[in-house]
Amino acid sequence: MPAGMTLGLLRAWGSNGVRSRAVHLAATQAQQKPAEHNAENEEGSQGGDDTEYLQRAMASSLKHDDYFRVAELFTLRRLFEARVHLGHKSTCRNRLMKPYLFGSRLGQDIIDLDRTAKLLRTALSFTAHVTFRKGCVLFVTSSRQHGHMVELAAKACGQYAYTRPWQEGLLTNAEVQLNAEGSLSLPNLLVFFGILNNVFEPHIALREAVQLCIPVVGIVDTNSDPSLVTYPVPANDDSHSSISLFCDLLCQAANRGKARHQQLQAVFGSQAQPSTS
Repeated sequence: MPAGMTLGLLRAWGSNGVRSRAVHLAATQAQQKPAEHNAENEEGSQGGDDTEYLQRAMASSLKHDDYFRVAELFTLRRLFEARVHLGHKSTCRNRLMKPYLFGSRLGQDIIDLDRTAKLLRTALSFTAHVTFRKGCVLFVTSSRQHGHMVELAAKACGQYAYTRPWQEGLLTNAEVQLNAEGSLSLPNLLVFFGILNNVFEPHIALREAVQLCIPVVGIVDTNSDPSLVTYPVPANDDSHSSISLFCDLLCQAANRGKARHQQLQAVFGSQAQPSTS
């Protein structure tokens, strides 16, 4: 007899004798419950515990500064050897990049690698968190010499790349531009390997991402405006060695987030479905 029905009977029956017989009957039925019913309750309780543990694990990932340990992916020496610190001529400097500069030598700006390393760790950690929650990352570049490298990096981490000239409205008017009949999902994160286009103006995709409140990770050189980027990384965006390094680091960060998600999915099954919102 269900507990609610037993309680109703106890309230309705005023006789002490009837009340005693009702209590005895309820206790007898509780002892004679099938073993299958107890197993179902234990399984449901275990499933609830798994769900609660998963939610705690997802919430705890945001409490750590480096949950995916991306700081171990690079060193200052590796950034220096990749020529990340070399900026443009001082005459081409954007005034908003001054806080990220170490100084100037022979008319060429030198980027402070300590600031770059700190901001790079933040950008890599955010990228890993996006893929950890099954988010979509879009790698973007307008450089022809780096296009193939960026595409390979996106493919290596199971994400997407756009290396062609950007068509205006590709994000803000995506349903019309892509002839989408049903629902259309936009990227959860845009990664720019240089935020200027070929005529040294802010990339069109960057402006559209700002309009749609899509977070942006961007490699920002000394002639760029870092205020347009959610997670700016002051660095050289021209040399092959620098872009190759960032492709490798971002690819590893994205793979670490996916690997952690797969671990949770293996433990909790289909319940490990983190939300991207």
